[in-house]
Amino acid sequence: MVLGQILGKNPGVQKFTLWACQKLHTSFVALSMRANNYFELEFAHKEGRNLTISEQSFMLETQEIRVSSWTPYFGTDNQIDNKSTKTALWAQVIGLSHRLRTKAYLTDVLSNFSEVLLIDDNENY
Repeated sequence: MVLGQILGKNPGVQKFTLWACQKLHTSFVALSMRANNYFELEFAHKEGRNLTISEQSFMLETQEIRVSSWTPYFGTDNQIDNKSTKTALWAQVIGLSHRLRTKAYLTDVLSNFSEVLLIDDNENY
């Protein structure tokens, strides 16, 4: 499922659905409005869902539209932003040069994908 939020004035279901049919992947099937300018998008194919989520935001005239995949932390009381769409991640990087293997550098890079909870600099795995 793709979740989204319209920031600003809601354009109305008809106009929004027409926009979705024209701008989103051809496998777009349906749009369901929810509270606080939130909505759900349905796609017939996973490719349409994935391409839409990869865009993260769109414009409908002057209104920004943000989209993300469903998470257990979703609630209509919060705006969809980078923090609410992040997911826990564990990664082991092998062969990274010592110059790039600093906590500061790794935190800077990884914080684009998820909240960094811990960087273990132990080289014995």
